Amino acid sequence: MQISKRLKTVADMITRGNVLADIGTDHGYVPIYLVKEGKVPGALAMDIGKGPLEKAIANIKKEGLSEYIETRLSDGLDKLNVGEADSILIAGMGGELMIKILSAAPEKCLAAKELILSPHSQINLVRKYLKKEQYGIEKETMVKDEGKYYTILKVLPKGKAAKQDSLDDYTEAELRYGRRLIEEKSPVFLEYLEKEKAGYERIKKMLEDAPGTQVKDRLSEVKKELEWIESIR
Repeated sequence: MQISKRLKTVADMITRGNVLADIGTDHGYVPIYLVKEGKVPGALAMDIGKGPLEKAIANIKKEGLSEYIETRLSDGLDKLNVGEADSILIAGMGGELMIKILSAAPEKCLAAKELILSPHSQINLVRKYLKKEQYGIEKETMVKDEGKYYTILKVLPKGKAAKQDSLDDYTEAELRYGRRLIEEKSPVFLEYLEKEKAGYERIKKMLEDAPGTQVKDRLSEVKKELEWIESIR
């Protein structure tokens, strides 16, 4: 089946042979794709919404994969049993919601072999949470799909990550933009940095002539972002 460039990149992060739990599965595209490709033996497609889950069920039946993909109505990881999945995928939501889901069931996350995370916003908060909980990042990539930039992380629970993957010594710039992305400097990432720089420069210009303490505080934040971008380009 055809899936978007973003979802294909997310799917490629899943380790071959792992049982997948897709949290917030929406239409079930990733589990369907992975099972059809023979990359995973089975999957759990879970979503908090009845509507999206019904669409996932219909798609799974259409592809003849009901034997391999189980669907569950679930608020985050609530209906996932400890140790039931090797790979836990959480994508397509904001960073704060992702942290809420992860922090609500730490024992389920730690029992998995890997977490695949792709927050649509506040990724710096997600990295800070992972740092606090002593997770390690095994792989990180960025993809551009329909004009938007998406970051995808393969995260290893504490005790399963090599020392060099630890976030303990990440700088603020690395928590914001990703050490591995900074090191690799892919064309997509460099394009993203240029876009961010242009946006922050426009904001800086607007704020420089505006009065007020809050404006000065925001201006200071914008200047810091520009300093980070310059330091990692």
